[in-house]
Amino acid sequence: MKTKLLEMLLSGQYISGQEISNNLGISRTAVWKHINALREDGYSIDSQFGKGYRLLHMNEYVTSEKVLLGLKCKLFAGNILHFHEVESTNEEAKKFAERGYPEGTLVIAEKQIAGKGRMGRYWQSPSTGLWTSILLKPPIPPRDAPKLALLTAAALQTTLDKDFNIKAKIKWPNDLLVDNKKICGILTEMKGEMDRINYIINGVGINVNQDPADFPEELANTATSLKVIKGVEVDRLLLLQRYLETLEEFYLDFLRNGFERTRRICIENSHTIGNIVTIYSADKEYTGEAVNLGNDGALIIKINDQEIPFYGGEVSLRRR
Repeated sequence: MKTKLLEMLLSGQYISGQEISNNLGISRTAVWKHINALREDGYSIDSQFGKGYRLLHMNEYVTSEKVLLGLKCKLFAGNILHFHEVESTNEEAKKFAERGYPEGTLVIAEKQIAGKGRMGRYWQSPSTGLWTSILLKPPIPPRDAPKLALLTAAALQTTLDKDFNIKAKIKWPNDLLVDNKKICGILTEMKGEMDRINYIINGVGINVNQDPADFPEELANTATSLKVIKGVEVDRLLLLQRYLETLEEFYLDFLRNGFERTRRICIENSHTIGNIVTIYSADKEYTGEAVNLGNDGALIIKINDQEIPFYGGEVSLRRR
């Protein structure tokens, strides 16, 4: 309802309460309540007796009603939960998954106070970034679940390239980098059984409009933002909408046709393949040349003339 009301107000003209009531099929009292709800979300709306309501300014947030405006998705974002502050969007999404929310449910937070990266690391999540998690229920075996992190990376890499002219590289298994600095982390978490997936939470954190001074000293040489790269602020709402549309396209193609499209994009835009890498896996350290990405998403590393697949771990690399 808030989305439909916002669509009417986007004309910038005064619209009478009666006209809104007639168009939305709700009472004048309900119109007033929805107008106040938009005001509480930060929208500036003027009201004048005899004229009605007029939108003066949008808010600065990536709210559910704004995401839905013009979004071309069939499966994703049918349910959107927007928060000003949460500990972690992944943790919030898990709560909705346990309550039976449908596939495609999206959680957005303006700020995370306990954002999570891989291996339990803290992820700095100020209000200038984009922090989202989406609920997936793919009909695939649990062994294929790790492919979804690479699929997400491929979808976001494609979005940044096509819609924002930003050439990002994919660092296996779940990061995007520009000029060797991290702009995005992906965290997929699964609940399932031996032979079936109950649900997957697909979390993405993107450094969008941070300034260099916003990064702590220990991240100054390893992290950057889209704003720093472009030299101007990037529209967080537009970025989220285009990313969701591309992710849905990739996801549905994966369910129909398999992993090859994602695999090809990850290879063509790899930050890892072709380099000497050290991978830390199962409390052991291995060093060799990353030579390929397997059909199952494994990183293939050549060690002493033997090609060995790795399905997880922490990778560091040096360029030749």
